[in-house]
Amino acid sequence: MTDNPKQPSLGVVLLAAGPSSRLGQAKQLVEAGGECLVTRSARLALALQPAQLRVVSGCEAAAVKGMI
Repeated sequence: MTDNPKQPSLGVVLLAAGPSSRLGQAKQLVEAGGECLVTRSARLALALQPAQLRVVSGCEAAAVKGMI
């Protein structure tokens, strides 16, 4: 939570659940610049210093959990 009661707290929901059938692999696990997309997205979201970060995973959920 924030120390300033007038400033709303920020929550982030990271959607990382799709199978990406046209790509042939889970998009959230694709590496770009040496980092999985889900890891990069979570890192950038956490840089906003949210009160909460929730990751919604479906396809490859165990692998996604291991990346965050």
